[in-house]
Amino acid sequence: MRNLKGQFVKGTGEGFKKGHKIWLGKNHSEDAKRKISIAKSKVKIQKICSCGKQFEVWPARENRAKYCSMECHNKAKIGRRPWNKELIGYRAGEKHHWYGRDMSGEKNPSWKGGPDFWKQTDRRWDSGYQAWRMKVGTRDGFKCRIANVNCDDIIEVHHILPWRDFPELRYEVNNGITLCHIHHPRVRMEEKRLAPFFQGLVTVSNVPV
Repeated sequence: MRNLKGQFVKGTGEGFKKGHKIWLGKNHSEDAKRKISIAKSKVKIQKICSCGKQFEVWPARENRAKYCSMECHNKAKIGRRPWNKELIGYRAGEKHHWYGRDMSGEKNPSWKGGPDFWKQTDRRWDSGYQAWRMKVGTRDGFKCRIANVNCDDIIEVHHILPWRDFPELRYEVNNGITLCHIHHPRVRMEEKRLAPFFQGLVTVSNVPV
């Protein structure tokens, strides 16, 4: 049996078992045998750099390693022709059709309206939500308003009247309260039951922000 990723699930009786004979009747090529032998021996391969110096690499880098150091690597690139020279299109320098154009703000084809656009979305982490969260935390001193022995160090900003039910109060500072992870309501019924209590705490120490 396989999971959603196509992997065999342990304990289902499928997949490779001890003593399987998947390679029975098949042979590796001579080149593959040589590579397997070198890999198992854990012996590095000797290569010669363009500077004439001999250096060692692991078998896995036999075909990729060409230089003994970054200094030799950089020297070898001097005078080479850039791959995108005189090309028109992606990363083509001065000949690119966007070269020299001001693509900031409203002039960018991907512009969606800036902060005002994100404030109107239903995303929890838009710019409006982050500003609201900072104002509530500043008002409460970034401490849990229910300070007792059960408090932990993880501080969360809670919507007293739920985000989903009161969209007009999502960015209202007085609709927020700072709580620790222990005292943060986890279920909808608990939110409704504790809402009046939280509103009382905010009213008692309501400081303009």
